[in-house]
Amino acid sequence: MTEAYRAMQQRATPANLFLSSVRLHFVEDQRAWEYFQDVQFKYGRRELSVQDFLHRNAVLLQRDTDLLKQLFPFLAPFSASVVTNANYITLTVSHPQQPNQQLVVRRAAEPASTAYYRTFLAS
Repeated sequence: MTEAYRAMQQRATPANLFLSSVRLHFVEDQRAWEYFQDVQFKYGRRELSVQDFLHRNAVLLQRDTDLLKQLFPFLAPFSASVVTNANYITLTVSHPQQPNQQLVVRRAAEPASTAYYRTFLAS
């Protein structure tokens, strides 16, 4: 193991590891990777609500929302449930003081990240 690799491992944080895995997730889908980055930037500029941020990340990444809550602590008050079947992914986000929001994304033959990206691009 090289010294540089060992140093990189020691500096690794959950967020760094997560982003590295996201980059690998989109290695063959540059447009979806750019969309993922855009979601983060838009939230940083306060152009997205917390619910939209959670929706887009959870569905785009098809990741457990508990992992997203560990990486983004401000999501802690929100609970989310994901239901999948052969044709759809449904994500419901709830908060004690806010109305529930539900997002349904149709599964496609292409990767969900790409399908989700195209859905938002078209809207």
